[in-house]
Amino acid sequence: MVENVIMPILNKQNYYKTPVFRKIFQTSFSKRNDSTQNEYHLMTILKLMQSKSIQQLPLYGACLISLGYFCTITVLCNIMYACFFYDADLAWSAHLLAWNSEKWPLYSIMNGTWLGDHFDPIGIILLPFFTMFPSVWTLLIFQNLAFASIPLLSFFLAQKILKSSRWGLVISLLSILNPAIWYINLYDFHWVVLTIPLTLAYFLALEYRKSTQALICLGVMLFCKEHTALLVIPLSIAHYVYFKDCKLFLSTIIVSILFFIGVNVWLIPALGIQAPLYRWTYLGSNVPEIIWGVLTQPALVIEHLFIQDNAKYLLDLLMPWLFLSLLNWRVLLPAGIFIIFGLSTDPLLRTIQFQNASMLLACVQVSAIFGLAWILRRLQTIQWPRTSQVVVCLLLIGVSGYNFFHRSPQREGTVYMHQKLTHEGLSLLWNNEKICPNAPLLKALIE
Repeated sequence: MVENVIMPILNKQNYYKTPVFRKIFQTSFSKRNDSTQNEYHLMTILKLMQSKSIQQLPLYGACLISLGYFCTITVLCNIMYACFFYDADLAWSAHLLAWNSEKWPLYSIMNGTWLGDHFDPIGIILLPFFTMFPSVWTLLIFQNLAFASIPLLSFFLAQKILKSSRWGLVISLLSILNPAIWYINLYDFHWVVLTIPLTLAYFLALEYRKSTQALICLGVMLFCKEHTALLVIPLSIAHYVYFKDCKLFLSTIIVSILFFIGVNVWLIPALGIQAPLYRWTYLGSNVPEIIWGVLTQPALVIEHLFIQDNAKYLLDLLMPWLFLSLLNWRVLLPAGIFIIFGLSTDPLLRTIQFQNASMLLACVQVSAIFGLAWILRRLQTIQWPRTSQVVVCLLLIGVSGYNFFHRSPQREGTVYMHQKLTHEGLSLLWNNEKICPNAPLLKALIE
């Protein structure tokens, strides 16, 4: 009687396939001396396994990973703030949000322009909080929270794609073992970093077939920086793949292109801000000339694109995910951005240590999750699928851990302070009590 009632439920819930519980059930059913006691034990186990608390343990684990990252990165930010100094962007971003008798928010005294010194009106969302807490820490805490959402978004996305909350927990852990997540956060404050959680949320909405929410993510992304439209345009391709809505796809592409041209060709120059075209002046002095130079000088393009720095940049992007991203077409979505940055003469555009890599990281991660799903499906056809999955899991964690702790990217022997702080952390203070200057440059800038 107990077998006939409980076993179909266990098989439906996929619990009976677990080796540990299979042994427990088989042992209990083999003891027929006390059927009432057997039934009581099995019902107790079944209730325990069906309880929401047990089922949501991986989710709790992902929440702990996010909380652990937030607490750790906040401590490191405090060390960075007190002992070294942030770049001027943090102080200047706080200055732009300041609202007093001398200036209105988002007004740049330096250039006498509205909307700041870049096009990032997304900053208006922090105005209420900055009014109550006028400090650079309002910006830092907000950025830390944005990065801390990455493990949770990764968990939900992987759980949906891989159909396993345990694999979702693994992906959540791997997402914070990516050194770029730490480098970019510790380097400075930039609104463009919001493209990472927004892109993850975008693909999560696509997986749940929620078109409106996905388009909202793309719309918000446009207001993070003047060049984020370069990411929105290829991401629209993924929306078409999921929904097959040609009119909506063309509308999104056209709006994004017009938005990019309007902001970069008309609005920013009208505000008196010069576009940073000096990084591509070897191709031309303005945007049309640069495009024409790319089309007519393929040898020059190849010479600047296929260099060691770009190869290392690509390795740093793919290595944390064991090159699984190459198994899925979504990794090609930001290829245009990679080429644009790769053709630049500025080395800061070709490294994961600075904010410009934000527009690439999420697509690389999403592609890796889909690549892992493809591998796991193939492993189901071999003799020991569960053992193989454990090996893959340990291999991913091992490679990511090695990449984080032992393979820190360096450029021409230069080790930046935010990179050093990521890997050594509190030991910098423990080993040298005099490492903190009394008057950091950031405090002087704010005062």
